[in-house]
Amino acid sequence: MQPVPATLALLHQARAAGLPCAIASSASRRLVTTGLRALNLEHMFAAVVTADETSHGKPAPEVFLRAAAELALPPAACLAVDDAHDGIAAARAASMPVLTLTGTPPVLVIPPPERAVP
Repeated sequence: MQPVPATLALLHQARAAGLPCAIASSASRRLVTTGLRALNLEHMFAAVVTADETSHGKPAPEVFLRAAAELALPPAACLAVDDAHDGIAAARAASMPVLTLTGTPPVLVIPPPERAVP
């Protein structure tokens, strides 16, 4: 298991700035906890919300909304980082700005805003 360098760098910058960080994952708690432990990143997150704690997975916004609530922040004050279309859709549905990963090697990019169809 290897962390994505761009995401890891963003995480370290956020924590150095004193920003609380959370995981909002469609994976099971067991899988997320195992990964965090293997990467020695457990201490970096103030909250972890997984598929085990939600009724509706991504693209529903529930996992992101619960993570924001656990951080005691309004969703619009959070920044979501995701690498999948369902995750981007879920973050947008939660009214969060979102960054996504793309390319090889992965890099963080700001996806274009959704366009309203007239």
